[in-house]
Formats: sequence, structure tokens, C-alpha cells
Amino acid sequence: MSAVESAIDDFGQRNIRIGLFLIAALAAAVRCYIWYMSPVVNPDGVLYIHQARNFFEGRWGELTSCGLSFFSIYPVLTAMLYPALQDWVISARIISILFGTLTVFPVYLAARKVTRRKTALLAAVIFAVLPGAAGAAGQVVRDLVCWFFIAWGLVFFLHQDERERFRVCLFLSCSAFLLASWARVESLVFVAASILYLVFFGGNKRVMRTIFFLLPVAGAVVLGIIMLETAGIDVAQAFRLREVAEKMSAPFLSYASLRKDLRALSTGMEGAPLEGFISFARHSVWFIGLFSLFNSILRALLYFYGILLAAGLWKLVASPLRVKGHLYSIVLSFCSFILLYFHLIHVWVMDTRFVMIFVIAAFPLIASGIDAFDEALFRKTALSAKRSYIFLLAGIMLLGIWNDYGFSERDKMVFRQIGEKISEDSPSGRRNIVAASQVSMRWITFYANAKAVDPPCPQPGWDLKTIAEAGYASFVGNLKSLGASYLVWDELHWPRNGFDLLKEMYPNDFKEMGRWTHPSTGEMILFKCMFNMQ
Repeated sequence: MSAVESAIDDFGQRNIRIGLFLIAALAAAVRCYIWYMSPVVNPDGVLYIHQARNFFEGRWGELTSCGLSFFSIYPVLTAMLYPALQDWVISARIISILFGTLTVFPVYLAARKVTRRKTALLAAVIFAVLPGAAGAAGQVVRDLVCWFFIAWGLVFFLHQDERERFRVCLFLSCSAFLLASWARVESLVFVAASILYLVFFGGNKRVMRTIFFLLPVAGAVVLGIIMLETAGIDVAQAFRLREVAEKMSAPFLSYASLRKDLRALSTGMEGAPLEGFISFARHSVWFIGLFSLFNSILRALLYFYGILLAAGLWKLVASPLRVKGHLYSIVLSFCSFILLYFHLIHVWVMDTRFVMIFVIAAFPLIASGIDAFDEALFRKTALSAKRSYIFLLAGIMLLGIWNDYGFSERDKMVFRQIGEKISEDSPSGRRNIVAASQVSMRWITFYANAKAVDPPCPQPGWDLKTIAEAGYASFVGNLKSLGASYLVWDELHWPRNGFDLLKEMYPNDFKEMGRWTHPSTGEMILFKCMFNMQ
């Protein structure tokens, strides 16, 4: 053991527990701050809460009838917490904060498997303050539940090399990955990657290990058949299994279509620089996607944490004997990277929280990078082992917290205010149908029906553009037939070629309730539809 290891690894179990508790408290504090800075539920979260209400109240036939064609574990967890809190928004957000906070424990355990205890604590600190992980806690999204189970699946698999309990560890690992897949179906890549690892690197008992790992998959298949036969539930549809098959061919079709569109765009284009650029882009679509994904990963890791990942990989290259302990993490990271690349080629959108499945798989490598960085600080500077550790801890915390501090979505509060204005104006328990643009429809409808006994779907199959195209009389007729009791006119999304509502409306038809502004909508005016108030 080196001098650095001797100086740093003298850390008792009691201190480890205190350290983990403090890291969990830090993670919870950061996520509560993000919650405070996100006063409005995100658009997808509105649908998950509506789905949770339907599940809790036994409206099974409506689970996939409102903007969602699948049913994830998130609404189930929200519905389970609701009886204790009696508030759907708080219940859904507590699930995000709770699972996001608790994930620091499996992240620590995964890092601890390949490095020292105090280094593993630093890896947990990174997850606690990482904006990509913490920022999602301000939203009602499935990702935090997904990451929690991915991290535990990683931990259980890393412990399966212990002979006396490899069967239990493999069973629990696959079970955790399947629960993660119930949250986000993309997590099935970890099941596939783990099978590949067992087949090629499983050792003498690879067949037995693979069988025990696949037992939860077999159980899930049997359960799916039973649900189909007894309850008529289409498991493949509800859990997005059909999308998995479609995702295998969709990126290639999208790639070919994009190249075709770029060729058409360059036809007849004047100007050598632009024509040359389009031609170059058409032949380099694959490279643009690859570079964009690398950039997304680095941004998710705030660049400095990305340097730690690179340092971990460099440490493995310099010490090939260390590779075996990190091989599983390398396999998972590679497979998740390929999945993200195909996703990017398909839709050309890469949100930071999507990248987190790669980041979690790579945490053992990041932990090795922290180790290498810590050793370099100790050896290359005049700092003592303790001071170099504190310096690294401070740098990790300050970088993450500074970026978390800059997060804010409080400007969206206006949409909640409009919805709450409607809720206050209408009789208690009433179902309010709101006509608004797609930009604000989910938010306003959701908050307008927060106290409704039977709330409508926040995402109906129509919006202002579809009902306001044929003139004022037709528009009013459409509002009457839809039963809309409130209308939200907004400056930027009213049909440009349609009639001027503010000039043509009859005073007896609408009553103005208030005005607000937002950059995404311009001025907004809330009207009460008097013809639907009787």
C-alpha cells in the first residue's frame, strides 16, 4: 500500500456512515432547492400525475388514453405515496427527490468495489451535486427512479464474483435492471449488456451465472402472459416493448432520410461555401452525431468531471492488470453509449438527463479517475494527503453547487397562476375544460382541475389552431360543443391567418379574467366562456 493509500484509507466504518449521511443530506438539499426553483410541474409530469390518479381511482381503461401509450412504475409509486400526503403534485415530486437522493448509496457501493472508501465517497458527492442528476429532481420524470434501479443493478452485478452469493446477486441485479426498464425502457440495454458480459467473461460457471441472471426475465414473461390472459392487458404495448423492436431499425431509416434531405437541400444552392458545407455535412452525418454525443456527455459531466472519467480510462491503459475489475463498467458504458448514439441519429435531440444512463454506468471509471487525480495532487504538489483530498472535495462540490445554483424555471409560474385562477373561479370539484395553445394547454388544464373530482385529460386531441380556423361564429360553436368553460388567448400562438378575436368577440360571449405575459407565448388573456356557464 502506498503512502497516499496509508494516509487516506485510515477511515473507520463509523466515519463512512457519517460521510454517506452528509452526502445524502447534501443531495436532498440540492434537489429541494431545484424543486423550489421549479414551481410548475413539467409538461410530461402533468400526464404522469393524471395517470397516477386514474390508477389510484381504478380507471384502468384510461391509463393509456391521455397522451401516454405506456404505463411506467412512476405513476404506481406516486399513487402509493398519495394516501399519506393527500397531494398529487407533492407525492410525485417527493418520489423524484427520494429516489434521486437515495441513489448516492448504490453509487458509493459501485465505486467502493473498485477503489478506496474515501474515493468512493467523492464519487457519491459528484452524483449528489451533478446538475444532470439533481436538475431532474425539479421535474416529475421517470429518470430518477430509473437511475436508482440501474445503480443497484450495477452494484449487485459487481458483487456476483463472490462465490457464496453469486446466484442471489445476479438475480437481484437483473430484477433491478427490469425495474429500471419499467421506468425507462431504454434500460433494457443493461440486461443485454450484462448477458454479453456473462457469455464472454463469465468464467467457468458462465452458463449457470447466465441462467440465474435470466430468471427474473423468465418470471416477467410468465407474468406478462398471465396478465394478457386474465386481464386482457397488452403488456407489449403498456411497457413499450414494441418500441424496442422499432428502435432497432428507426435510426438507420432516419439516417438515410436525413442524407436524402441534405442532398435535396444542396440542389440548386448558390454560393460555394454553403454548397460545400451541405455536401460535407451529408457525408459526415455519422461523425456529427458522434461528436455531438461526446459533447453532450462532457456537458453533462461539467467538463471537469469528464476529465476525471478520462483520467480513469488512462489509469486503466497504464495499468492493464486493473482492467478486470472495471471491465463490467466498461461494457455497460460502451453499450449505453451505442444506445445513445442510435437515439441521437434517430431524433437529433439529446437531453442531459438521457446521458445519465451512461454516466451511472461509468461511475466506477470516474472513481478511478478521482483516485488518479488525488494521487497526482499529492505527488506533484506540496499538499499533504489530507489537504489534497479536501482540495479535491471542495472543487467537486463548488463546481456542482455553482451550476445547480444557476437553475431556475420560476418564470413558468404564470401558467400555474392562470390555472389556479380558473380553479378559484369555478365551483369546488367542477371539471374545467380549457381552450389554450399546445404550449400552455397541459399546465393550465392541470392546475385548473387540481381540485376536480373527475379531471379531464390535460392533453386533448385539439388546440386553438384546430378550432379557430373558420371564423368567429364557428370558433364559438366549437367551444360550445367541446364544453370549454375558459379560453386562454395568447399573442404568439393564435392562428396568424385566422380572425382577430380581440376585435370580433361579442361582449356577452366572453368575460376577461386577467392578463399575463411569458416569453414563449407573449401576452396571454384569460377569458371566461359565458355561453357554457349555465
